[in-house]
Formats: sequence, C-alpha cells, structure tokens
Amino acid sequence: MLASIASPPATLSGCNLRFLTSVRRLRNEITSGAIGRPVRASFQVGQWLPDWRNGTDYRSGYGASTRLGGGVVLDLVHELDAARWLFGEFDTVYAVGGHYSRLEIDTEDAAAIVLGRRGGPAVAVGLDYASRTPMRRWEIVGDEASLEWDLFERRLVLRRRGGQEESLASPDDFDVAGTYHAAMGELVDAIGANRDAVPDLTDGLASAELAIRANESLRAAA
Repeated sequence: MLASIASPPATLSGCNLRFLTSVRRLRNEITSGAIGRPVRASFQVGQWLPDWRNGTDYRSGYGASTRLGGGVVLDLVHELDAARWLFGEFDTVYAVGGHYSRLEIDTEDAAAIVLGRRGGPAVAVGLDYASRTPMRRWEIVGDEASLEWDLFERRLVLRRRGGQEESLASPDDFDVAGTYHAAMGELVDAIGANRDAVPDLTDGLASAELAIRANESLRAAA
C-alpha cells in the first residue's frame, strides 16, 4: 500500500514578482548581455505602513510586530529575492536600519542593505515603511547600458550611451494581480508534469536565508 503513495507534490515559493512580465523582460535583458557586464544595482521599495491595508489598524498587523515576523527586511523580501534571481548568491551581506519614524511598531521601519559577490555587481537595497508616496524602483547599471524599472510608474527603460532610450514594456506588463494567477498556473503545471515548480521551496528558503543574514547584520550594527 505504501509503495503506491505518490511522491510529495511540487512546491512553489511565494515570490510572485518573478512572474511579472516586465520583471521577466528585465531579467532577459540582463542575461542576454544587452547591458554588458552588470557592475551596480539598486533596489528601492517603500510605502507608509498605515496605507497598506485599508480598514485595518496597522498596529495590529504582523508588520508592526517582531514576534509575528514583521519589519521591512523580512516583509519586503521580494527585493532580496530579485537580487538573487538576477545575479546569483551573495558572499557579503551588511545592513543598517532601525525604527526611525513615528509609527507605533516594535520593528525596524527602514533598512539599507549592501550585497556583494565575487565578480559583482555591487548591490544596494533600500526598504522602508515610511514613504508617503508608494515606490518600487530598480536600477541595473552595466558597462554597456543600464535598465530602470519602476512598478508604480509602469516603466521599464533601457538607456544606452549617448542618451538613447528604449521603452521595453507597456502598462499591462506591470499587472501584479496577474502574477498570482501565473504562479498558481506554474504550480498546477508542475504537479501535472511531476516536476519541480519554479521558484520552488528551496529557492524561496535561500531568499529567506539572505533576509535573515541581513537582519542579523542589522541587529549587530544597532
């Protein structure tokens, strides 16, 4: 009877921004060599925490509680996951941050993280719960060109030498709600094909480990 039990189903990490069309296009530009060798990258995200979920008291949410796993480093892990997905694993992790705003929380509301790896690029990640205007903006600088991605401006631009600019995405390529359907589709397909989903649990755990390393660095620097 035990021999007939199917193997465990596929797992899927909740890194839904990987399914965003504009983000996949950005990654394709990097891997195809369109910007040359990446030398520097910046990932910036922030939003005023009380505005996150209308009709709820931010002070009772998980983001406000260290015990519940809140704080910008763990909460806004998508930027750290994106850095791994685009460039690989990092050897160096250094972070500073803390609770600097008037928010009534016991977690850090801002953090600046530096990531380094052999051969580059040098990566800076900025996270906060304080931006009154929501922002999610990434910049990838290569030795041939650069890429700028902005979720709220719905813009992905390739900038070449001489000031040449090329738009690589349309507004529909920034549909975050659609990423959840795409992610579920990937999981269902993986189960049906008896293969691993992408990103799987192991991949997600690696991003979580990077966030934990950043948090440990932040606590040590406090």
